[in-house]
Amino acid sequence: MYFRCLAPGNPVLREANETRERMRIRTFFRVLVVGLTVVFAVSSATDAAWRSRRKKRYDCSARLARALVKYDKGRFGDVKTILTDTKYQCGGHSAMDSILYYLGMAHLQSRSANEAKLEFERLINDFPNSPFAEEAAFRIGHCSYLSSNPPARDQSTTRDAIRELTNFLDRHPESALADSAKKYLHKSREKLAEKAFNTARFYEKIDKYEAAVVYYRALIDEYPESEYVMESRLATARCLARVARAVEARDELTAILAEEPDEETARKARDLLARVDELGRKGKRRWFGRDEETAGPGSPAPDTVSGTDGDTASGQETGDTPAAVPDTSAVDSANIDSAGTDTAETRPERTAPPDTTGRQDETDAGPDGDTMQADTSVAKKPDAAAGEAGENPGPDGESPAGVPPDTGASPEKSESAPSEDPDSAKPSSQ
Repeated sequence: MYFRCLAPGNPVLREANETRERMRIRTFFRVLVVGLTVVFAVSSATDAAWRSRRKKRYDCSARLARALVKYDKGRFGDVKTILTDTKYQCGGHSAMDSILYYLGMAHLQSRSANEAKLEFERLINDFPNSPFAEEAAFRIGHCSYLSSNPPARDQSTTRDAIRELTNFLDRHPESALADSAKKYLHKSREKLAEKAFNTARFYEKIDKYEAAVVYYRALIDEYPESEYVMESRLATARCLARVARAVEARDELTAILAEEPDEETARKARDLLARVDELGRKGKRRWFGRDEETAGPGSPAPDTVSGTDGDTASGQETGDTPAAVPDTSAVDSANIDSAGTDTAETRPERTAPPDTTGRQDETDAGPDGDTMQADTSVAKKPDAAAGEAGENPGPDGESPAGVPPDTGASPEKSESAPSEDPDSAKPSSQ
């Protein structure tokens, strides 16, 4: 009976198989419906959350308010993070000018002057009628000043700051920020004046006095209100005295004293003027080396005089100190002759040794500081020697001491027939 029920053609077995198949299909559809329901619910919740976050992200006013709270607390890094994102998401929002302003101020407080300048420039260009536009115009020049280089380096950014601050003062002369703009404008000009002063001082240190005068005077003309002007005027007079322009130096110093400067400047001007006058009384037209600068106004100048081959008449080494040259225009020949201090009778006799080194003449200083040439064969008057020295200027327009004028003729002394009588070198009396 049992085996008969399991036969393939048994209707009971066939009905059981059909029932089992229907149950399987029903279970599949139930699982499918439940799965689709879960997927739809999850996707709906995700979409709702995304929409909520999206709406919150683009709430520009709320983001700006949050940034302002952090700005008041001094958390400028958080302010930059919030407003940088808000700037790109709220391009056409009405609070965009406020976003740019506070973002620029956050950069400025973080010592990022270049980034701050970019934000202020965008604010000026996109929102010229904004209430923040006036301060943004000032901050542009302020940022240029803060990002400028020290005086020893390139000053193009400093010049940009001067231009931008000047434009701000021209457009907003009555602004509450005008005083601050003038302060930074003065600092920018002072930086350029310092650079010009250092350049002039460099030329003075390497003994390029004419170039130094040019730079000092350019500083005085371009920056008349600078604190370096008075020092530049003193340095100009000092350099003029070094290049045989004592009259100009004296005029400059006299003008400084006439303006009644401070005590220190007046003392320097008086000392320098006394030094220039002292050199003029000695018949000298210029300073000779750095020893003259440090000696002080009351110290006597070295009386060493160079010979023809660079040696001094006294035989001592003078380093790189040039030879002293008399200024024939400053010496009154009538007074000298009447006093009798420049004649052969009052001057001690000097005997020139035989010329064994190829030197043809020696230059020596007289008692009054002027020079005379002691030739071993022919005696010359001091005035004549000084006159010939003026006819043969050296590289600076002056005659090197001890060098005879180049007249194209052979020297008066013949090397083949030296003078045997040393007394013949004595200068004859007039």
